[in-house]
Amino acid sequence: MAVSNTKESFVRDSTSIVRISNEGDEMCFSYAFALALAKAQRDKDPGNSTHYTTWISSRLGPKYGPWRNIATTLHSSVGLHYTQPATYKEIAELADMYFVQVHIFDLNGIKPDFSYHSPKRAHPDHFFFLQDNRHFHFISNIQGIICTVNIRR
Repeated sequence: MAVSNTKESFVRDSTSIVRISNEGDEMCFSYAFALALAKAQRDKDPGNSTHYTTWISSRLGPKYGPWRNIATTLHSSVGLHYTQPATYKEIAELADMYFVQVHIFDLNGIKPDFSYHSPKRAHPDHFFFLQDNRHFHFISNIQGIICTVNIRR
C-alpha cells in the first residue's frame, strides 16, 4: 500500500474522503454535512436514496443544484451568510438540530488526531469530517482514515 507524503496527496488519494472543492463561498462544512445526511439516509434505506451517489459522482460538485440548495439551507439555519465559515459553535448547533454526533479529524497537527467532538448526546448517528485549517471534507469511512493514519505513524 502506498503511503501519502503530504496532506494534499492524502486527501486526494483517499477513497474514504469526499473532497469538497467550493470556490466563492465559505460553506464547505455545510456541503460536507449535507453529504453526511444523504449518506446516513442511504445507509438506513439503501434502495430508496440515490442522493448520496448522485452528489458525489456529479462533475459539478458543490455547484450541483440540489446539493447546493441543501447546504445553503443548512448554513443559513445556524445564522451564517455564505461568506462566513462554520465554527465549532455552528457545528454543534447543526449536530443538535439533526440529532447526530459530529467528530472532526484534523491532519494539521504534529500527530494527526481528532480535534473536535460535538457535546455528548445519545444520538445514534455519528458523522466524521476532515478539517484542514478552515476547510472541511467529508469522511465517508472513518475506519479507512484511522487505518491509513496509523500506517503513517
